[in-house]
Amino acid sequence: PDHNLRIERIAYRRQQLEEEKRKRFWDSLCLADDAAFSIALDGNTECASFIVRTILDRRDITVSSVHTQRSQRRMDSHSVIFDMLAYDDEGNLYDVEMQRSSASGDEIGARASYYEAMLGTRALRKGEKYSELRERIVIFILEEDAIGEDRDVYEYEFRDEEGKALEGSRVRIVLANTACHGRMRP
Repeated sequence: PDHNLRIERIAYRRQQLEEEKRKRFWDSLCLADDAAFSIALDGNTECASFIVRTILDRRDITVSSVHTQRSQRRMDSHSVIFDMLAYDDEGNLYDVEMQRSSASGDEIGARASYYEAMLGTRALRKGEKYSELRERIVIFILEEDAIGEDRDVYEYEFRDEEGKALEGSRVRIVLANTACHGRMRP
């Protein structure tokens, strides 16, 4: 009887430790984790709409389609894997990337430009005119302020040296700085 009781206590303690370990794992996850981001957002148009609306400070966007971890393989150049690729009701494209590692503004800018170029290949269907090109917005959610100006959102588009936007370019790159700790636009 004493021996069986000890075995039951050991088994119970092992079960407790396993449950604590499982709880610590789930408690440690956040949307910045690649797996959590993918699982939470794949097919979740409501959550994707909320993220895009919040970062862009626009309430008129409704994401109609969202997929995570979509790869765009290239035979002759660098491939990309889009963390979150979404389309809104008007056919505009959004690429939302979670950037966890610290990187310089130059590195982020180069990566965002490349991702936008790859996204651009999805923006015009065969036979469509350039005037039918849909808007493409690449959003990088940064854990650290890579630009260093302590702003919550940095927005970039094609402009000339006098600040005039290039008409018809339909491209925007947005860096959302989560290092501002809660100062992101509501």
